[in-house]
Amino acid sequence: MSRRNKTGAAVPAGAVVLDNQALSLALEGDRTIRVHLQIAQDEQRPLAVSALTILEAHNGKTRQEALRHFLSGVHVVEVLPDDAYEGTKRMGERSQGHKYAIDAAIAAMCIRIRAHRILTSDEDDMGRLLAGTGIEIGQV
Repeated sequence: MSRRNKTGAAVPAGAVVLDNQALSLALEGDRTIRVHLQIAQDEQRPLAVSALTILEAHNGKTRQEALRHFLSGVHVVEVLPDDAYEGTKRMGERSQGHKYAIDAAIAAMCIRIRAHRILTSDEDDMGRLLAGTGIEIGQV
């Protein structure tokens, strides 16, 4: 399966993926996320974000120029149909599927691109969705 972002550039394995809260914090210049991003840079790990995360992180106060500037150095990864199918398997029998749908799709995308770590505010749910994959969970 191809690991390409929407521009066709390959997404390197070992990326650090940002969820919506991590992206929001990065745009706000939060100190904690800056430390995580510096660690990724020191480890020479590329950054990645799901295209869905861009929508999810939009809160009405997001400045488009700041968003575009930040994303210019990040792999924006499309969510594929196979990610949706894998996500449904990872959600299992949860009765409120819609509550976990985006997280499940992003977890599946992390698996597909062979991410090293995901930076998330939802450590418990993302940990369950990524259980057994070896992908690290970074709390923001």
